[in-house]
Amino acid sequence: MAPRSASSRSSSGRPSTSSSETSNSDNERHNHQHSPGHPSYSPSDMLRAASKKARKRGGTSTVAINLSSCKYPLLRTVKSKLGWKEVYDDDPDAWNLYWTDTSITADRLMRLKPGQKINHFVGMLEICRKRSLARNLARLEVVYPHEFDFSPKTYNLPAQLEEFLEEFRTVDDAKKSRRKTFILKPDAGCQGRGISLVQDERQACKALDSLGGGGENVGRTKAPVVAQRYLDRPLLIDGYKFDLRVYALVLCADPLRIFLFDDGLARFCTEKYEAPKSSNLKTAYMHLTNYAVNKKNDNFVFNEDGDSDAAGSKWTIHGLRQWMEDSNLDFNKMWAEVKDLIVKTVISAQPALAYNYKQALPPETNDGYSCFEILGLDVMMDQDLKPWLIEANHSPSFTTDTPLDLAVKEDLISDTIDLVGIDAKALAKMEEKAKADAMSRLFAGKWTGSRTSSASSEDGKTREERLQTRRERLLREREKWEEEHSGSYEMVYPSPDPERQATYEQLLQTCKELWETKGQPHNLNQVMERAKKQALRKATETEVRLLFKKTGRRQPTGDGWRKVIDMALENKHRTGRVGDVAALASVARTAAGGDKGGWWSGFSYDKTLLDRMIDADLVQNAHGLTATSRRSSASSTEGNGEDDRKSKTTSKIQTTTYERLMGKKTMDALAAAKEAKTQPAAPSVTPQQAAAAAAAAAAKAAAAKAAKAAAAAA
Repeated sequence: MAPRSASSRSSSGRPSTSSSETSNSDNERHNHQHSPGHPSYSPSDMLRAASKKARKRGGTSTVAINLSSCKYPLLRTVKSKLGWKEVYDDDPDAWNLYWTDTSITADRLMRLKPGQKINHFVGMLEICRKRSLARNLARLEVVYPHEFDFSPKTYNLPAQLEEFLEEFRTVDDAKKSRRKTFILKPDAGCQGRGISLVQDERQACKALDSLGGGGENVGRTKAPVVAQRYLDRPLLIDGYKFDLRVYALVLCADPLRIFLFDDGLARFCTEKYEAPKSSNLKTAYMHLTNYAVNKKNDNFVFNEDGDSDAAGSKWTIHGLRQWMEDSNLDFNKMWAEVKDLIVKTVISAQPALAYNYKQALPPETNDGYSCFEILGLDVMMDQDLKPWLIEANHSPSFTTDTPLDLAVKEDLISDTIDLVGIDAKALAKMEEKAKADAMSRLFAGKWTGSRTSSASSEDGKTREERLQTRRERLLREREKWEEEHSGSYEMVYPSPDPERQATYEQLLQTCKELWETKGQPHNLNQVMERAKKQALRKATETEVRLLFKKTGRRQPTGDGWRKVIDMALENKHRTGRVGDVAALASVARTAAGGDKGGWWSGFSYDKTLLDRMIDADLVQNAHGLTATSRRSSASSTEGNGEDDRKSKTTSKIQTTTYERLMGKKTMDALAAAKEAKTQPAAPSVTPQQAAAAAAAAAAKAAAAKAAKAAAAAA
């Protein structure tokens, strides 16, 4: 069974939200891949420069995207349609866009080059982990109870366990006829894994035990879990419960800029809904809307037509709009409330996002648009059409199991890339400008590189005034770009409604104050300092690795590699360069114990090395036949079993290592050489001694012959 078909994409259509959607083809819509990021180059400058150089050279530069940490084929499909090339992690400077399925660390952000972009913010887990989201929203709800009433009551466990269990000991006067139902979820869980519905203390403790508690502390789970009030009066379509997957794009953290995609998915359960009771609490197909859960049910109906908005067990939001309008339900009011809860949710994380970004990429050298993030927010409507935020996801699935998924998600990614603004030539100019600016600072304004001079026009201004001027210029350029490239996105922050925007700014200011009073900046200072050191070390490791690869040397391992990087860091601090590769290799050989232990640097197979190996008894170790091993084996019967095991383990490790490095035939040849070398040598004689010995032998033979002849005559 599945909800009835309400409409099709061809009938409902995709409402146009900007002039760019009226293009005659997909190629036209994705034809503006230019970045407005650098202050010296506005979008119009970039377009003119790109067009001029394209006419001159007969082509355009190719954008490079790194998808080594992305598992979704859809990204590669979009990449191919855009004519981009895919690169990998070998060269950190080879890509313009890094798209990853996982969250990023501060040191990853610090290693970004000018113009490079990445699809995550550091700190977005403040709303994309269930516990953090609940904590942030609850903190603001205390101050603004009417503004932050869009999230079901949630307890963070085990910290709030007693408060949670108390819920089952009290009666809700407004709902005496219904038992309280809570849904338990692992903090970092996804796809419906580990979820339980409970209605009393006993069920709650049992469910918590299965998530990591148990033993003497029944119900005292050690695993991070949230207990969220279950919405037991959801809006139904043909008797089926559903939720919405809504997509929002955070384009910049400071100034905050949020966009909402005008389409999304409505995901249905595959069993008709009944109010939760003890007999159906474990019926996941009735209560959980997760696609990963319901697609396993025989009742799931796959959508086979990409033009059908409202058929099967998954609809588009456009299809839902059509159904609501046909049912005389106010979609626009509901959608406006969805926009509102999205803005407030992101606002709750904005102080952390902005702080992390500025610490990693200072505003003097960065335009503020190196990060962007697509959020997948799960929203559920109750029977009063009130939308409730269930959770937020920082890496929503881009799986395309059906034509419907492909239609929605391909448009989403394509419009995101267009709005972010990525152009290889413009990015190359930005990098050139950044290098020239660095030289300008180095030579105190005397450098006269491309389009660069000292900021004489800004002399007399304070740092804050210069930054403010720069921010205003960047914002003007960004606004112009967004107007022309928003596609199916709609800006929701800043709000076009002045009154609503004033409320948002007040909420944001309160959020900043609350965040600062909790001591977060102090803690993050320490985190960012560690991240800076890690970022520098990783960048140095990459540089040294490429240096060894370029010169054809084998990369050191273990302690040798650590000492090489330590020396490279010291060189970099002193001279700005990692140093000479031969000197670095020498450090590694010394750390490995000199030539005898420096096997990682490669064998030359010369006589000297063979003799060293033979003399060191390496061949016997490689075959596990050393006298030491035999003696250890014999002594094991005398209570020395521990030493024997250690010796045998060492022998096995040596066997595996040497045979893997040198090959079996080489090891057999070395064994033969060892045996030949251990044979006793023949005593040496002088030529005179040899001649006397020969004469004596001849005389002895002649005497023997004469004796034999005499015996015959007799």
